[in-house]
Amino acid sequence: MKKENNLSFYTKILLFIFLPVFTIAIFKFSGEFLRLNELRENQLIFIGIITYINLTIGLGFIVMRDLIKYKNKCDL
Repeated sequence: MKKENNLSFYTKILLFIFLPVFTIAIFKFSGEFLRLNELRENQLIFIGIITYINLTIGLGFIVMRDLIKYKNKCDL
């Protein structure tokens, strides 16, 4: 892998790890910041969890695709 591709690869792995966690935290604290009632805050957290799942699956596919490309380049 080239040096710039290697940096991009590690950036994607870090995004895969940290972006979903930050998404949940943002939704949780925005519910408290907006002073929503309990039902609305729970709905906002539920939307955050759905977003978390989507980000995890999407970024997981991207990271796995890059791992497969890297493995294929190493086998040649």
